[in-house]
Amino acid sequence: MSISFETHTQEAAFNDPREEFQPVTIPVEVRVDPLTGRQTRIVPEALPRAEDPEFSQFVDSNEFCFFCPENVADVTPTYGEAYGPDRGQGGEAISFPNISPYGTHSNVVVLSEDHYLPIDDLGSDLYSDGLSVALDYVTSLMSNDPELRYASINQNFLPPAGSSIVHPHLQTMVDERGSTGQRRMVEADRRYRRDHDRSCRPRRYRSGSQPTAGTPGALG
Repeated sequence: MSISFETHTQEAAFNDPREEFQPVTIPVEVRVDPLTGRQTRIVPEALPRAEDPEFSQFVDSNEFCFFCPENVADVTPTYGEAYGPDRGQGGEAISFPNISPYGTHSNVVVLSEDHYLPIDDLGSDLYSDGLSVALDYVTSLMSNDPELRYASINQNFLPPAGSSIVHPHLQTMVDERGSTGQRRMVEADRRYRRDHDRSCRPRRYRSGSQPTAGTPGALG
């Protein structure tokens, strides 16, 4: 039996500050491993980092930060037609499209105006505002496009966890394919429903209510 390589191309659209806030479309390729079924997303315009400095250099650096309040309005993208505001806002939290998108709809939510906060200072108020802004994005998109079935809200906190920017932020993704983990949850739910004639999802997700962070949408 021959191996079949499966790929899917998505397009993320936003108004790009590098192009004087003109609309641009960035392709994202989703590749499926033919042996494991796991997905990988190829982001062609990811921002490279030449070297990994010491952590203190990240925190104490005076280098330009895209997410600091004096810069964010000038150098981050604005939303296109799919989502209403130029940028989302709630408390200190501000959201905008990810300039290196991971899917059809991919954004960043900056949690605080402070460039660096120790983890103990990332309080519930900052996360409450940040998650609220992220969920506004998710629910608005899903309510207007039934093809968007999956959403996730993620965070890489500081370079040891894979973050390229110290400034605390979340990342939101909404698309029609979901992550490997989400797709496996969907498949497990279908098997359970087939075997037990009922869904294994909590009751609050069975009436068409909007999904929460990391929760598959309409499982079909």
